[in-house]
Amino acid sequence: MPSSEDIRDYLNKSLKELRLPTVKACYEQQAHRASKESLSYERYLAELVELECLERFHRRIERFLRESRLPLEKDLQRPNDHSRCHRQIAPSQHHP
Repeated sequence: MPSSEDIRDYLNKSLKELRLPTVKACYEQQAHRASKESLSYERYLAELVELECLERFHRRIERFLRESRLPLEKDLQRPNDHSRCHRQIAPSQHHP
């Protein structure tokens, strides 16, 4: 029977090969939490997958922002010069 250390080594190598860095970084901590909270295997796995997906989403957004070469002081939340283009006309101001 493989030791805990052998299993960790196998997991770390496999997760690196599969390119799952967030799962690799979090699986032990999440396993302890899952054990402590009596989570099912499916719940444990679902939480690890969710963490990986969220981290990939954030990295993708960061990459897109870098590649866009937009000035750092501007972002999509504060469209300073173009805010008037996104205003909605109130019903009282709308003329037929």
